[in-house]
Amino acid sequence: MPVDQAIVRRLLAIVRRNHAILEKYRQLPAADFASDEGRILAVEHGLQIMIQALIDISLHICAAMQAGKIEVYRDAPRGLLRLGLLTPEQAKTLEQMTGLRNLLVHGYANIAEERILEFLRNHLDDFTTLADTLESTLRN
Repeated sequence: MPVDQAIVRRLLAIVRRNHAILEKYRQLPAADFASDEGRILAVEHGLQIMIQALIDISLHICAAMQAGKIEVYRDAPRGLLRLGLLTPEQAKTLEQMTGLRNLLVHGYANIAEERILEFLRNHLDDFTTLADTLESTLRN
């Protein structure tokens, strides 16, 4: 089965839209960020949606390109690595994002707003880097 470009493009658009929205929160002083629970919730949700979109793209590509058995979300980056579509560093980044997604979705632990802000400040551009890399599969 070929990669469905419409699915991938739709999910990439979600990543890019949320990236643009979250960009405005990136440089907020920690006190300002922490002072608004609605803002924290919005950023967490935006990150969750972006991570899920990257996971969904990864799963779709892995299935279409027969990357092997994918049992859990964390297997998807490894599948893309096996296919030669991600570097080891990119696969690790996507695995770490998947771990954050699990924390956000399942509430295994409360995530301190400092950690969310740190992730936002230091890893937001990882989303577009991964999106660009995954988009390149559409051209190949």
